[in-house]
This record gives sequence, C-alpha cells and structure tokens, in this order.
Amino acid sequence: HNPQELATVLAHHGDIECFVVDISLTAPKYMLSLETIRKNSTYKETPIIVVTNVTDINLIKKAKSFGVGGWILKPAQKNIIAESTKRLVGLQR
Repeated sequence: HNPQELATVLAHHGDIECFVVDISLTAPKYMLSLETIRKNSTYKETPIIVVTNVTDINLIKKAKSFGVGGWILKPAQKNIIAESTKRLVGLQR
C-alpha cells in the first residue's frame, strides 16, 4: 500500500508480465499504486487485474483510466484470477 516502496520494487524488476492488485475499501492509496505502475516506462502496457470489494462505478472508471484490464470482485476464485491473467497476458504477445 506504499507507492514509494512500489516504485523502488518496480525499478529493480523488469520481468513482471501481469500485475494482480488486491484493493480494499480501506486502501485509499490504491489509485496511487496504479499510477506508480504506469509511470514506470517498463510497465506502461503491462496488464493489471484488480481483485477488490469496490463496486463504485466512479472508482472503477478511474482505475480503467490507468489501463486496468480486469476487475474481479471478492471473494475471488483462484481459477477466475488465473484465467483472467492468462487472457490478458496472451493479448500482450
């Protein structure tokens, strides 16, 4: 939940093919995390999937503006996350 820490981690990795971000209503910094991912030139096009309990359409639209390709509501089943990841990574190749 710390965008500065996330920026540091991203700077040291160049091989992430897809981000699966777990966001809750109690994590107000999640938009900053999405923005941090997109500010890193290595990850401008990397797929992002959000797993969340957030259903507010305005927040979903804002997340989509950062290129979120999947929005999965909790409780999320592992197979749904896996299939979404495969689909989005496959689209990038």
